[in-house]
Amino acid sequence: MTGDWQDANNDYLAAALHWLRLVLRRHAEGGSHAQGASHAEGGGPARPALVYVGRRAGKNLALPAGPGRDLAVTDGQVTGAQQAWATAAAGEQAPAMVELSDRLGLSPFEQKILLLCAAMELDPAAPGLCALAQHDEGKPWPTFALAFELFDDPSWEALSPRGPLRDWRLVEITQLVGQPLTGSALRADERIVSYIKGLKPSRCQRTACPPHSGSPPRRCSRAGPDRRS
Repeated sequence: MTGDWQDANNDYLAAALHWLRLVLRRHAEGGSHAQGASHAEGGGPARPALVYVGRRAGKNLALPAGPGRDLAVTDGQVTGAQQAWATAAAGEQAPAMVELSDRLGLSPFEQKILLLCAAMELDPAAPGLCALAQHDEGKPWPTFALAFELFDDPSWEALSPRGPLRDWRLVEITQLVGQPLTGSALRADERIVSYIKGLKPSRCQRTACPPHSGSPPRRCSRAGPDRRS
C-alpha cells in the first residue's frame, strides 16, 4: 500500500466520521429542535439546540463544550458532509471500507452500520454521541435500533444471521438474557477496524480472516465452505 493511498484512505475515514458525528448530533438534538422552533414562532429568539436531550438517573445529557457546540446541526451541514464523504470514496484507488463493502456485498445501510461500529474505536467522541443520540448515558455504544433511527433506507435484512454483517462476523453483538437483538450493544471486530484503517492483518483469527494480500475477510476452513466464492 502506497503512502498516497494511505493518505487518501485516512481522508475518506475523516470525511465519513465527520458526517457520522453530524448525524448523531442532529438526532440527539431532535427534541430541542422543536422547542427552539416553537420559541421562535412565539416571537422570541430560537433557543440553542441540545440544551437538554435526555435524562437518566437524574442527570442531564448534553454535548461537551466547544466551538459551535451550542448551534443546531442543519440538514445542509449533513448533506454537505455526505457529499464530501462520497467524493472521498470516489478516488482513483478505493478506500479499504469501500472495497470491503463492494466485495462482501454490503448495502449502503449495512456500510453505515459498520461505520457506526468502527467509529467506537476510531473517534473518541463517538461513544458519548451514541449515548446522547439514545438519550441514555448508560448506552455509549451503537445498536441496530439506533442505526434504524439514524440512517436512510433501513432494512431488516441487515439483522439477519445470513446477512453479511453477521455472516462474515464484521460486527459482534453483546446480547444479554432477555434483551432484544435490536437493543443489544454492537462493536466492530478489531481485525475489521484494522482493515478499514488500512493496516495489514498479522494472522488468521477466529472466522473472518483478512489475508496478507490485503483482500477483504473470508472464512477460515473450520467455519465450513465459503458460500460466497
